[in-house]
Amino acid sequence: YRHYPSGKDVFKQGDIAEYFYIILKGQVNITIDVKKLRGGDGDGGSEVVQSVTRGVGDSFGVAALVYNAAERKYSTTALERTLCLIISRENFGKFLGQKPSLEDTLMKGTKSFLLQRYAAMNVPIFAELSQESLMEAASLAKFKKFNQGDVVYRQGDPPSAFYVVLDGEVTMTSVPDAKDLGEESSIPNSSSRNNDGSLVKETNSIAAHLSGGSTRTLTVGMHFGEVGVLLPSTSCIATCE
Repeated sequence: YRHYPSGKDVFKQGDIAEYFYIILKGQVNITIDVKKLRGGDGDGGSEVVQSVTRGVGDSFGVAALVYNAAERKYSTTALERTLCLIISRENFGKFLGQKPSLEDTLMKGTKSFLLQRYAAMNVPIFAELSQESLMEAASLAKFKKFNQGDVVYRQGDPPSAFYVVLDGEVTMTSVPDAKDLGEESSIPNSSSRNNDGSLVKETNSIAAHLSGGSTRTLTVGMHFGEVGVLLPSTSCIATCE
C-alpha cells in the first residue's frame, strides 16, 4: 500500500515504470506533455494536456508493464489524499495469473485508457470518437510488439491493419514507383546504348530518383496504415520499420 497527499505526484512523465496501481481511496489526475512525449527538445515550452481522472476502483500504470516500456508516458498527481494498492513489475505476471479472466478485463481497460489518452492529445482519428466508440475500438484492438529493425510491412504489400505507436519509433519510407517517372520505355536499357559513359550517368540518375523517396519518423501517439484499411484495394504506400 502507498498513500499520497493532495498535490503529490505519484510519478512523473519520463520516470522509470515500476508499478501498477489500483486506487482504494481518493483520485488522481493524469496529464501529458505532448512535446516531450513525441521527442521534443523542450524549446518553445511544453504542451501539457489533461487526459483523464481516475477514482476509486480504477487502475493506472499498467500500460507500460503490458508492452514493457521503460518510462512513463504521462504524469499522475493526487487530487486529494489518495491510497493505492501497488504491484511491482516483477509480480505483475503472478497477479494476472490469479484468475484467467483478469488479464482480459485488464487488457481491455488498458486499451480503452490508451485511446482516451490519444483522444485527449487530439490525435485526429480518435479525438472525435464518443466514449462508446472508444470502448468498442478498445475491444477490437490488440497489442503487437516489434523489435528494433523489424519490418511492420513493406511498400506494395496488401494492407492488413491500422497501427498506433505506443512506445518507441517507426520509420516510414516511401520510394517512388518507376511508373511515376513516366513511360517505362523512357528508362534506358543497358543493352541499347554504347558503353560511352552517358548511359551509366542516366541510369544512376534514375536509380537515385527511385531510391530517394521520402522518410519520416513516427513517435508515440502517431498512427499509420489507415490508407490501406480505408481503401483495401490500395497497396501499402510505404515501408514501415
